[in-house]
Amino acid sequence: DIEALPAIRMTSYEGKAPPLALRPKLVVFDLDNCMWTPELYELYNAPTPDVDIELFEGAKVAMHELATDKSWKGSLVACASRTDEVQWAEKLITQFEVAKGVTMADLFSFTEIFPSSKLRHFRNLTKDSGIKYEDMMFFDDCTFNTVEIEKLGVLCIHVPYGLTKEMWRFGVREYARRKLNNLSLGVTVNNRTRKKQEALDKKIRVSRILLRVGKGRTQSQADKVLKEYLKEIKEGGKGMFSQLAEKYSECKSAKNGGDIGTMESGWGNDAILLRVVFTLKVGEVSEAVRSPEGMYIIQRTA
Repeated sequence: DIEALPAIRMTSYEGKAPPLALRPKLVVFDLDNCMWTPELYELYNAPTPDVDIELFEGAKVAMHELATDKSWKGSLVACASRTDEVQWAEKLITQFEVAKGVTMADLFSFTEIFPSSKLRHFRNLTKDSGIKYEDMMFFDDCTFNTVEIEKLGVLCIHVPYGLTKEMWRFGVREYARRKLNNLSLGVTVNNRTRKKQEALDKKIRVSRILLRVGKGRTQSQADKVLKEYLKEIKEGGKGMFSQLAEKYSECKSAKNGGDIGTMESGWGNDAILLRVVFTLKVGEVSEAVRSPEGMYIIQRTA
């Protein structure tokens, strides 16, 4: 296990997912007890999807995002399974649909399905894809696999009870954290790591200045005004953000100087705001961010 990391600075981006530089170029999944359950060796006959065997909820979420979310454009997906039931696995990935008209097999650029060491799987993957190990992320339910692969420099996420939505999203975020801090990616993280990190994240506190778009104000106009506020904040120093928020913000937090509280106040469920918060150190202010509410800037206060 590793110690949880404090929130770190990330490159600023306007309400989007981290750019490709912060995404793994190749996401690799084990199959048995990672993506689906039960394991194939437990079955007597060729399984029927969603009858004899089913995908874990986290696997459905991960596959759907990889297939449909434009922020993953440029990243590739693969599977690495050491199952003895090769033909069953190969057929199943053509049957499980993960997005409209898209099967797991459609999504996988590379398939390593044969009984062998995962080292052999990954050596084939880096050879066939041209992608370095440090640009990969791997999900597996077995520690003897993750410990073996982390030594190559691959970030490994241990999911002993199958892939969950929480561990999928934590893995993506942990990869970005380590990439930006130039920390080793050759480690295995798990649910204990996630809980430690989330305990730290919950202490983060944020203030916001929101300008709504529409009804006489365009996005371009809001962006221009926010850039003026950023200049004033830089020149005015400590306290200027809250003064401007109280005077101009169109968020109900204006009366509190823009303070929207900690993650537990509810903003932790806002994916756009959450992504931007993790770009900031305490005291730093973001650039203008686009969101369904309008345009805003945020300051991390704790």
